[in-house]
Amino acid sequence: MKKANELLNQSAHKLAEKHQQRLRQMTLEALELAEKKPFLNSLRFLLPPPAYAAAALLFISAGFGWLSLQNSSESESQIVAQLPEWLSDEQVPMELLENPDFYQWLAKQPKIPQA
Repeated sequence: MKKANELLNQSAHKLAEKHQQRLRQMTLEALELAEKKPFLNSLRFLLPPPAYAAAALLFISAGFGWLSLQNSSESESQIVAQLPEWLSDEQVPMELLENPDFYQWLAKQPKIPQA
């Protein structure tokens, strides 16, 4: 039983040494990488991470807002182009403007010939 415990302890020490060596190697690689890119590391510490997230959300929402404004101005111009000419006439009575669907329907009806 003692021999089994000794073997387990030795295995545990070897495994711990392997992990320590690997951890040292990773630390050295990280330090070397940090020395190669000092500018990027200095930018990372200018602002806290939530500030970068907020800035990204701001840019994304501004982009979507700009796109929606572009689309709305195009759709408004398309709607205005589809409106009948009599809607832009200032001499048209208010009753006609209050119910344009009826008058559009009426304009599409076949004309009755007058005698």
